[in-house]
Amino acid sequence: MKSAILSSALSIEKNDDHPVAVSIADFISGKGIKPTTVTNFAHTPGSGSAGRVNLGIVSPVVLVGSPAAVAHSTIPFHADITEAITQAHNEGLTASVLSWDGVALAVFVVGDQIKPDAKKDNCSA
Repeated sequence: MKSAILSSALSIEKNDDHPVAVSIADFISGKGIKPTTVTNFAHTPGSGSAGRVNLGIVSPVVLVGSPAAVAHSTIPFHADITEAITQAHNEGLTASVLSWDGVALAVFVVGDQIKPDAKKDNCSA
């Protein structure tokens, strides 16, 4: 099941050029997971991407996007999904939720590291 979830995420995210989508796709590709065919692909800026992913005997509608956007298209999130989203936000990271046919199944968390040679800002808040 885990490889099917990762394959479906990769299949959707490889079609999107948003930095978070690219990060998710690169991470999954690095695990040796292969994408499958996607039909009816759609991207909504600020929300995420969706499409029907061919996984062999099943072809779920897969949505990968912001927690708020995915919540509008799914049954209420399981407590584990909500906890992962909250933890990501508390750590200053970006959470993307993956759903299959209206059920949230996974959370991908993406962050960026400050480069050692980054210029320090002298402003104060």
